[in-house]
Amino acid sequence: MDFKDRLKKFRLEQGFNSKRNFAKELDVGENSYYMFENGSRQPSKSFLAKLSLYSNKPEEFWLYGATTNEEICKTREEYKMIHYLMNTLKENYKKNHVLTKEEKEMIALAFEADLKHLLEKEKEEQV
Repeated sequence: MDFKDRLKKFRLEQGFNSKRNFAKELDVGENSYYMFENGSRQPSKSFLAKLSLYSNKPEEFWLYGATTNEEICKTREEYKMIHYLMNTLKENYKKNHVLTKEEKEMIALAFEADLKHLLEKEKEEQV
């Protein structure tokens, strides 16, 4: 099963028969979503982040089908979410010098995700 199959299966499991409605739910353009689910376009980092947050499944699941902690620890980059968020937020911060409430929440979620990963990785290495 590859990314497009996991995406379609998840959409249907969530009760979305319409790709259009699921794209709206994820706040993603319809055309982009269609291409992701049809496999004609690889998912962007932004889309993967939205999908991971929405599904509560790590990017490694969506990209590689990793489901166990061991598989995820082997494939996940360290501090991946913090790096992604820093790159995403830095341009806006340069302009405004202020973080919105939503951006602060995103930072907290990214930090927590990276912290969980580090703890899981340590746990796996001890086994």
